This record gives sequence, C-alpha cells and structure tokens, in this order.
Amino acid sequence: GTVLHAILANINQPDQLGKAMNMVALTESETAFYTDLSKKIIDLFEQKRWFDAKWQHFNERELLYKNQSLRADKILLSEDDCIVIDYKTGAKEKKYNKQLQEYMQVCATALQQKIQGYLLYVDDMELIEVNLN
Repeated sequence: GTVLHAILANINQPDQLGKAMNMVALTESETAFYTDLSKKIIDLFEQKRWFDAKWQHFNERELLYKNQSLRADKILLSEDDCIVIDYKTGAKEKKYNKQLQEYMQVCATALQQKIQGYLLYVDDMELIEVNLN
C-alpha cells in the first residue's frame, strides 16, 4: 500500500499520473500494475467530480486528534464541503471506519463545512461512505 500512497499523494489532477509514477522507483511489471490501478482511481475520482476546480486537494495531511497525530490520505476541501478519503488494501475491517471517523471529527471541529468520508478499498475498487456518527 505504501507505493500506491506515494503515487496518489502526488496526484491532484488526472494529468499528473505520469509525473507521480516517475517519483517512485519500480520494476517494469510494478509500473504497469500501479499505472493501471492509479488510472482506475483517477477514473473513479472523475466520476465523482473530485477533480473539479472547486476542490482543493490536501494529500497525506497530518491532523491532531486528542494528542494523537493522524494522517489522512486525501482531504478535498471546497467552500461548502469537506471530503476525507482513506485508501485501503486487503480485507475490510471495522477499525478502518473508526479511523476515518476520527479524521472526519478533526475536520468537523476545525471547519464549518459539511463533512463526508469514504474508504476506498483499492483491491476491488469499492468505495464505502462512512458517516460521522
């Protein structure tokens, strides 16, 4: 998951994939795999309109919560909305929902925006909305 995180942390617009891929050292087969996976994620973001101009992208942003340091994979911020996205590989676990809710709580405390949260399980490209409460 760390390679994918490194790639996605450098993508705020669809045309940044090539540049992001060049920032990680991969074998030829790894490059093909991660390029394909990243394109699927970019397609999903485009379908959700998360690359629209209204969104500011914050990648791997550190948040403080109850004296803990948390790191959200991606926070999208607009004038009215905040979307917190966490990328996951492997099996779905309840602890991931709780982790995302903590990220969302920090954003809700600091911002006046409506908060939404999503877990993106990249293995099967399943996007799961997580509610704050």
